[in-house]
Amino acid sequence: MSGYIELHAHSAYSFAVGACSPREMVRGAKKLELSGLALLDYDGVYGLMEARAAARQAELPFLPGCEFTLEDETHLPIICRSSQGYSALTGAISSHHLAAGRREADRQNLAELAQWAKGQWLVLTGTRAGPLRSVLYRFGIAAAVRFLEQLKELFGAENIAVEAALAGFDGEERLAAQLDHLARKTKLPLVATSAARCADPASQRLADVMTATRLARPLDKIQDDLPACHAMLRSEAEMLRIHQQFPSAVDNAAQIGKDLIFDFSTPAPHLPLARVPPGYSADSYLEQLSWQGARDRYGDPVPEKAADTIRQELKVIFQKGFSGYFLIVKEIVGYCFSSGIYVQGRGSAANSAVCYCLGITAVDAVRHQMLFDRFLTPDRKDLPDIDLDIESNQREKVLQHVYSKYGRENAAQVANVISYRPRAALKDASRALGYDARTAAKWARLEKSALPENVRKIAGKLQKLPRHLGIHCGGMVLSDKPLTEVAAINWANMPGRTVVQWDKDSCAEAGLVKIDLLSLGMMGALRTAFETLEARDEKSPSGGPWRLHNLPPEDPRVYQLLQAADTVGVFQVESRAQMSTLPRLKPKCFYDLVVEVALIRPGPIQGQAVNPYLARRLGREKVTYLHPLLKPALERTLGVPLFQEQLMRIAKDVAGFNGSQSDNLRRAMGRKNPGEHLADLRAEFFKGMEKNQIPPPVQEKIWAQMSGFAEFGFPESHAFSFAYLVYASAWLKAYYPAVFYAAILANQPMGFYSPQSLISDARRHGLKILRPDVNTSQKDSIPGTDLASLKLGLAEIRGMRPAWIEKILAARNDSCGSRFKTLEDFTSRVPLPTAALELLAGAGALSSLGVTRREGLWRAPLLAAPQKRFYQPELPGLALSETTPNFAPLSTGEQVKWDSSALGVSLWGYPTKLVRAELTRRGILPAAREETQPQGGPPQLAGKRIRCAGIVTHRQRPHTAKGVVFLSLEDETGIVNVICQVGCWQHYRRLALSQNALIVRGVLQAKDGALALLADKIEPLNLPVSTKSRDFR
Repeated sequence: MSGYIELHAHSAYSFAVGACSPREMVRGAKKLELSGLALLDYDGVYGLMEARAAARQAELPFLPGCEFTLEDETHLPIICRSSQGYSALTGAISSHHLAAGRREADRQNLAELAQWAKGQWLVLTGTRAGPLRSVLYRFGIAAAVRFLEQLKELFGAENIAVEAALAGFDGEERLAAQLDHLARKTKLPLVATSAARCADPASQRLADVMTATRLARPLDKIQDDLPACHAMLRSEAEMLRIHQQFPSAVDNAAQIGKDLIFDFSTPAPHLPLARVPPGYSADSYLEQLSWQGARDRYGDPVPEKAADTIRQELKVIFQKGFSGYFLIVKEIVGYCFSSGIYVQGRGSAANSAVCYCLGITAVDAVRHQMLFDRFLTPDRKDLPDIDLDIESNQREKVLQHVYSKYGRENAAQVANVISYRPRAALKDASRALGYDARTAAKWARLEKSALPENVRKIAGKLQKLPRHLGIHCGGMVLSDKPLTEVAAINWANMPGRTVVQWDKDSCAEAGLVKIDLLSLGMMGALRTAFETLEARDEKSPSGGPWRLHNLPPEDPRVYQLLQAADTVGVFQVESRAQMSTLPRLKPKCFYDLVVEVALIRPGPIQGQAVNPYLARRLGREKVTYLHPLLKPALERTLGVPLFQEQLMRIAKDVAGFNGSQSDNLRRAMGRKNPGEHLADLRAEFFKGMEKNQIPPPVQEKIWAQMSGFAEFGFPESHAFSFAYLVYASAWLKAYYPAVFYAAILANQPMGFYSPQSLISDARRHGLKILRPDVNTSQKDSIPGTDLASLKLGLAEIRGMRPAWIEKILAARNDSCGSRFKTLEDFTSRVPLPTAALELLAGAGALSSLGVTRREGLWRAPLLAAPQKRFYQPELPGLALSETTPNFAPLSTGEQVKWDSSALGVSLWGYPTKLVRAELTRRGILPAAREETQPQGGPPQLAGKRIRCAGIVTHRQRPHTAKGVVFLSLEDETGIVNVICQVGCWQHYRRLALSQNALIVRGVLQAKDGALALLADKIEPLNLPVSTKSRDFR
């Protein structure tokens, strides 16, 4: 190994600059036999933890640092000398951002940086974008000397090095001589660096493409901006050749780099101390809360089985010192309850009886025989996952509560690395290679194999790179010490949010504890629904209001609805695949819902577990087990392994593993590269099977079966948590459909279906749909007074601003609910601009004032309130008046068109109803005809070639479907599932993508109550309305 250490390199986390991941940069440095590597990404430590992990694995010394952008937009590289220097680095980045109070460009003040350094940074003078060369080029040698003296005064002479960063091309001799002169003049060391943007020559092309993308010009137009020799990692021999005028610069880099090496371990953060009442410890307070919750849920005295489980769990929690963690989560849940916010724990927390007693999860781990070892084992080092689902509209309130309680420096959200998406990668690759935007857009619609090879290769490489950082969907990290000592914090684009510069994996590498506060639209819909029922005085049998967890269990009407796949809007089981599975699975009890939630997932589909389970469920395949010892673990899923917990139970039953061993086996099998650890566990597993006298051939089959489903097994605890929401939403739809649809509409966007589809489904369930009206509508949709109609809210009007709606509702309330009598009365009490009145008129929301849509549009400009501009009122007696013309009433087609434009839905009826007579004449069937069947028999049209038509609501191409595309067509009678095989899709692809309504011919397939049309021909269907589908989600 050489002595040279690279002191200045960039990874792909120097967004749009670096072309290689930190791991690739480390691998490149190791290949070149460098003695160390410093990755200095721009204005942050985004890739630092990933680089540290890769360097440790490669046994390569790693130097942390960053390249700051200064106020004059030059770039100043710094390298940390110690752990204190690293904390100062993250502190400087965080302080700069937090002081601004909002997201701002990274522009650091040099003097302020010097106050953070305190002798713990090495400052390099930078490349051609650095401050030293900027001064040199603009003002000459004397000014450059003065600048270096300023740096020495600010940071200390021992902490400054003049950076050569030569590229090795002709004409650099003068620059090299100037830099050497400056170093000698100021008695500073001259160090050689490569300022690498990529790891090797193979990455040069990609680095050039990224430069072209950053400059928004093609490669052939940016040759002057590209270095003559690329900035990539180089060996010591190459660096000596490039710096042959001053070979001591290479030696200096080696010596200084060696002095900079330290044990880079971030300060070990811990959770904030949980607040407990006087006289309690965290353990004793958790114990009291647990038993208090147990008595509330199980009764007093607590049944022995539940009591034993709680004692055992508390023993492990106390042993691990995790009581504070549970109390913090309990506090967040308590805040939600006290604020009327619906919250429910999901994931492995459902395996814990203590979490159930604390109100964190609704799943009774004792009743459902959940496996606590999946959640926590005595030898587990990290904290268990407790994820909270919070209603979408209120999650921001919960996040701000956490910020407020723990402080901005001790709480932050986790970042999410946003990689190039295929279309964006194709666009940037095409533009960089000189193709125009129209050509790139055309290629985006083609299969990969049809693209030019150079574009395909570059786009493929771009997709592997981070493009920028976003915010994790719910992860927050908390710390007892300032997070700014461990990680850098930025303001996010979203107001009020601060975020660490790391994703969840980097946070885990740094030892930060993440709590997931996730957003779930269905939680908000359920709250809306149950509050509506309470307001309507609808009570449960106990006399109290209906709530999420006092619904009657195992209600037959709920399972009838599910078996019929009448699940539009129902949580988790409303997709095409779920609706196709429900008639075959025929759920009859709550555990069937748990299975249904887990079954239609990419893992079980790829693992080929779906069809065997359904075949056994329907009695077409015998339930068998590889060995009788597998029966206790697999009996509930008919011998087909589906859940991660089953793998752990099998390990206990057949190999005698304890809880820790079985959890380690689950984790090892789930890793992409399990390594030697799995080999050791495998040996122990086979020893255990031998003790249980399992024959060797069966041993191999059991191991193979476990290995096969370990990669796709779904957490049973997660499925249980979601199954509760499936049951609750299905119960609401079965008993209170108007309340159900109103709640779903009030909490949009959410779910699988658009408001158009939801309202059409409500109409099919016999509900009368009432249009928005200024006299009777609220902001959101509400059920009618008889619970047999659905009153659309004013917010359903497209473009209607919340402030305008609030004015209307306030005027009604100010007058004690007095109705608006005329349009003049309305406009005099509610000052609205012309745009608002036109939206209300176009939606028919002024009809209760005796105003037609066309009349409302005509009169809106005359009656609108003056806006913030010069306004000259008419002189008395001189105001112009005009008689409203007699407008012709809207035709049916116009009504549909106007409704669709104003509301996104047709209140007259589904748009296909307009052309039903013509469709019938052509022999094109409505969706409901597909399901027509004789008593107890298959559908009459099964196996026959038919035609149907409808609006395209969804286009899907699951990666598990091997190129098959699924379409959903909806008409006024229902939804048709269409299957397009690869050949059919390729033939009709352009038509099927460009048209919003289609006529499809194909053979009707029927299997166990699930219907689908296997398409062989697709035609356009012309409708007078424009609609949008939800495609390829």
